[in-house]
Amino acid sequence: MTTDAINAIIQRSAPRWSPDACGVTRRDTQIESLVHQDAYADDSDRHRILLIGGLTGDPDDVEVSIAALDAYASSQRLRNRVALSAIPCANPDGLSLGAAPGNGSGGSPTTGYPPQDGFFNHETDPEARYLWRYIGFMAPDLALEVRAGDSVAWESAGVPYQIANALDAAPVTDDGGILSALSTGSPNELGTVPGLR
Repeated sequence: MTTDAINAIIQRSAPRWSPDACGVTRRDTQIESLVHQDAYADDSDRHRILLIGGLTGDPDDVEVSIAALDAYASSQRLRNRVALSAIPCANPDGLSLGAAPGNGSGGSPTTGYPPQDGFFNHETDPEARYLWRYIGFMAPDLALEVRAGDSVAWESAGVPYQIANALDAAPVTDDGGILSALSTGSPNELGTVPGLR
């Protein structure tokens, strides 16, 4: 489902994104990602945002992340101002096995951040380890987690007050999720990364 949708968006948007993978699951499924051509460019004035979708493995969450990528690809204004990279489905095994919010190996990529041990050979949660490392490499200006819902509502973690206020965003609780962990301390021994959900 996601591979075909991602390839269709890449073809319509070329050469903006390069297909990549940010890790593998316990079942050796690649966690697909798209890297914007300006993701690492020092001379770009675009805001570097990393979209994280499908952490739950729920089909609706993945559909929303694909729709967000499609909206970005269709908007000249956004493309001129934002270098959007993406992990459209951070829990591909949860999606394919219908195990949402689990990953089919006894874990859940929605919690457990920052990961403490076990790293890439972790028996239940390798996705969290790969995501944590990948986000550290990407060092985005903002992490944007998308989830499906009945209405639009925002949550923020470490985002400037003016932005959070303009979105009427509720604060992200310290729930062990990726956004709360990225916005505090020294994630990956780097600076904090603000986040919106």
